[in-house]
Amino acid sequence: MTPALPPRTTRPSQPTLKLFPDMKPALFPRPAARLLAPLFHACVLGAALLAAPLATHAATALSLGTASAGPGESALVEVSFQSDTPAAATQVDVRFDPSRLAPGVAEGTPLVPRHLVASSVPSPGVMRLVIYSLSNASLSNGVLARLPLRVLPGSAPGTLSLAVSNLVVANPSGTRIAVATASPGSVTVRDSAAPRLLKPTVAQNGTATLRLTGVTGRAYSLQYSTDLQRWTPLATATATDGSVTFTDTPVPKATYRFYRALEAPSN
Repeated sequence: MTPALPPRTTRPSQPTLKLFPDMKPALFPRPAARLLAPLFHACVLGAALLAAPLATHAATALSLGTASAGPGESALVEVSFQSDTPAAATQVDVRFDPSRLAPGVAEGTPLVPRHLVASSVPSPGVMRLVIYSLSNASLSNGVLARLPLRVLPGSAPGTLSLAVSNLVVANPSGTRIAVATASPGSVTVRDSAAPRLLKPTVAQNGTATLRLTGVTGRAYSLQYSTDLQRWTPLATATATDGSVTFTDTPVPKATYRFYRALEAPSN
């Protein structure tokens, strides 16, 4: 008598997600937490979310803020989120002028304590932001992240537009949520001629050292005051390599001293 073979078991199939053309297929289970857990590359996250079914009943919005900075400085652009239905993850591409702006690393805010915030630059002029939770926690309404964008040296004053594209939002079950609005933002480049005093350092002997950023070849005057009403000229110097350093010695320990810098009149 031929012994009976043990019954064969099969594992339930999982959905296959279509990725971008330059990527290999991958399998992810449906729930949002498991869907997002291994996705540290923003393009993979986008493919996973785009494959999910779409819920059309939600009123969800994402908007970029406005910020300003001078050449060589960084502007922090706020990313605000609003939804009337629970959302566990979002991805958005922020498009900028790469000849005038350089992206940094996105920062999360206290509103996302149970979420991970990551960013990447998939192509020049595109900063991809990803916010997701390994525990399927819902996103709060408000400012969720800040995007640092450095104004490149030599950038002329003006307003640089920040466009929004490829915005995807998913609820805790992995269902894609319809987005009602996606509002762009901007970075205003300040005039590089405006001098800017950095935080001074004070030595043990009371000598204060102050560094000013400005335009190479231009002269700047440093003034001090003890009451913010009467100002006394301290020194005038010409900026080299975009900055100039002043010293004030000695500074009495028991006296407050305030400083300001002005562009010196040309002769």
